[in-house]
Amino acid sequence: MNERTFDLKTICRDCIFAEFTDDAVTQTGCKLGRLDKFRDKGKTKPIEDENGLEYYEISTLCNTCRDKNWEDKFTDSIPRVIKEVELKIDAIILDDSNHDNWHQDVMVSVQSLLNQVLKPCRIVVVVYNKMKAFSGLKELLDKAGIKYDIVNVLEYTNNSYLLLNHGISRCRNQYYSVVESGNVLPNDYFAKLNKIINNDLDQFSMIEPVNDTGSLTGLTVQRKLHQMIQSLTGKIDLNIIEAVKALAKEQNLEHMVKTL
Repeated sequence: MNERTFDLKTICRDCIFAEFTDDAVTQTGCKLGRLDKFRDKGKTKPIEDENGLEYYEISTLCNTCRDKNWEDKFTDSIPRVIKEVELKIDAIILDDSNHDNWHQDVMVSVQSLLNQVLKPCRIVVVVYNKMKAFSGLKELLDKAGIKYDIVNVLEYTNNSYLLLNHGISRCRNQYYSVVESGNVLPNDYFAKLNKIINNDLDQFSMIEPVNDTGSLTGLTVQRKLHQMIQSLTGKIDLNIIEAVKALAKEQNLEHMVKTL
């Protein structure tokens, strides 16, 4: 899972977002509002060094901690750092259908992803034995300026997890989210995932699908976690939902599996 088991600390002292008293001796807050959130989580420790400077140590990673060298490179430091730490998500569209309207279904799901407030970094479309031209789909994605891959699986399967395995091999970023062809996600879905990490300062290893009908739409998993479990099990049709839940229970990290 992704809850660290080693000591990881962040020192606020030299962070450009740390707020101090007028005499620059005592830290009073954080321009990003993070100090209070970490304090509420019991992750802050006041430090006083040999020069009498008082600041905080955070008992975890603060991914917005930046020094003066970083600040000198940019003009708008707060918008810049917020953009830098945005969650990096790849989206995988799964289509195992064999009907004539498959292209329309895929386009509906692609448009849903392009409508996201926080756009995916890459869109991977996994389809079954589709020999028709992909020109419309490619034109839409090219115009959007989002990286994409189209995976054409020749051997038929109605196993969504097997199709997912094909898609993950093309993903590159920290998390992947699944959309089954014809389904859509709320426009703020990825923004809500980002909020968990960067506003609530929480963590997750997996977000469960948006409904309990058996569809994988909305499933979001740490990519490297999926690959690790898959490597250990050797299953190319790994049921990642059951596998992550079992691992979370074994490690007493069930709070890392969330619903949205």
